[in-house]
This record gives sequence, C-alpha cells and structure tokens, in this order.
Amino acid sequence: STLVIVLIIALVIICIMRRERKIGAYSGPLLPSGKRRFTYSEVSSITNNFNKVIGKGGFGIVYLGSLEDGTEIAVKMINDSSFGKSKGSSSSSSTQVSKEFQVEAELLLTVHHRNLASFVGYCDDGRSMALIYEYMANGNLQDYLSSENAEDLSWEKRLHIAIDSAQGLEYLHHGCRPPIIHRDVKT
Repeated sequence: STLVIVLIIALVIICIMRRERKIGAYSGPLLPSGKRRFTYSEVSSITNNFNKVIGKGGFGIVYLGSLEDGTEIAVKMINDSSFGKSKGSSSSSSTQVSKEFQVEAELLLTVHHRNLASFVGYCDDGRSMALIYEYMANGNLQDYLSSENAEDLSWEKRLHIAIDSAQGLEYLHHGCRPPIIHRDVKT
C-alpha cells in the first residue's frame, strides 16, 4: 500500500507542477484539440538532434525539446522492442506494430485531466516512434519527495498529492474508453 501511495503522490506532484501552456503554431497536420503527428525530421529538430537526455526507462529514452513558440516538451523515443519491433522483423509485422502504436497514440489524444501531463502529439514514420508530452520543468515527483525540501512537506500536503495522483489514475482506469493502464508509474 505504501508503493501505491508513493505512485499516486508522484502523479499528483507532476500535475501540480505543470503549467498551462498553449501548443504553438505547427507546420504539420493538426489532430483533435490542437495535438498533432510529427515527422521524425521535426522530432529531431525540436530536440536539437536529441541533444539533451532527461530520462530513461523501460520503454525508451526521453529528450528535452522545444516547439517553435518556445514551449518545452518531453519526447519519449519508444524502443523498438517495446512494441515488438526488431531490426529483422518483416514488413507485415512492422506494419502491424505501427498500427498498434497509432491506435495507442490516438487514444492518448482523447485523454485530458488536470492531474495528468498533457499529450502534445506523436511520431510514427515507419522507422521511429515517439510520444510527445508537455515538459514538467520542476522535475519529477521522486526528485521532489527525496529533495531537501521534502522534509518541509506537511502531511496535509502529502495527502493532497496522494489524492490528486489517485484521481489521475482513476480517470485513466475508469474515465477513459477503453481504460488505460499506465504500466510505468513510479515513486
């Protein structure tokens, strides 16, 4: 139960720290709610050729990027193995993997909750896949809770963080159709 509370707290802090930002003018096609599909070339450009790594996980490496209007974003480049892709895979299996990724990415386009990081768009050009979210400038929940300032967090504030995190997860599990299971909640 402690792990669940910590996971909930992580989501809440991320949501608390995020700032409302508008998605700037894009050159590519817009998707619902101003979100869009990026080309690999655009992803490379907005990440300055994948210059700054801000995180690593089981599904891929996360890079810091910036849109034309200056909005900072986090670009998660998906490992080929995360969706069953491999260098020797056939074109039919690669096509199926691409379709599965697009279905999941387009599902994310419908997700909007005050306690979840905003989804900006995705890239799937046959070679590379990426998920693009708003950047949380104040860091992640784990860093926040384990920093020197964590000692100053009252139990009331910690409870608020846990409740907000739980609300975000509840929305994913019960407010989305089909339900979304995060599979990578930490802290």
